[in-house]
Amino acid sequence: MASAWKKLLLIPLAATFMLAGCSEPPQEAARKPDVVAQMVENSVSICEKGPVNATGAEYAARLTKVLNDVRTTKLETLQAKGITVCLDQRLDHQTTGFWDTPAMGVFYNNGTGGGTLTVYDNGTQPADASFWKRDTYDWGATAVDSFARHMQKGEVTPQSGNWYAYTYTVSTGKSSYTALDWTKAAKFDQETIAKNPELQKPPITAPAPKAPITTPAKAPGA
Repeated sequence: MASAWKKLLLIPLAATFMLAGCSEPPQEAARKPDVVAQMVENSVSICEKGPVNATGAEYAARLTKVLNDVRTTKLETLQAKGITVCLDQRLDHQTTGFWDTPAMGVFYNNGTGGGTLTVYDNGTQPADASFWKRDTYDWGATAVDSFARHMQKGEVTPQSGNWYAYTYTVSTGKSSYTALDWTKAAKFDQETIAKNPELQKPPITAPAPKAPITTPAKAPGA
């Protein structure tokens, strides 16, 4: 409940309803349990768990909660591209200066259309989430959903390199709120990138799967 209220304070109400949970068509919602289970199983087998609450079951519980708040079609977009979603506790320990922008997620492009997508994590389990402290439930689903949207729009290509998630303030003149988006590495805060060399490699213990490669069928007589 705490994370839900924090989300309402951090992003506009309309954006909140863009996330999957409350507005998915029944046929999409029916597919979600299997899609989430497959993505979590893949992540548990590949991704580093981090030093806090590092068992597979604890990690799976955190990631399941994050992915359940992402629209099914967005998750399926990532699946089709062979993208593994990892919770990344390294993002909770970044070295940044006062003016630097911390990364809230990183997409490691494998150059073939897939790769590894990481989102901020501090190891807090769902039952222990606090209104007053940042955790993966604040921005995790938003980061995954937003990145999938960029991918659906064709902006993420094998040649586009790594991407970084960041938060920023939007001012409407009468009020302001915090939002999250992604950008290519060349446009992200270069000081943050330079100060955190460990973020140059994805937190995986095994090679992430590549996107399926299909060979076009030959025309008859070819």
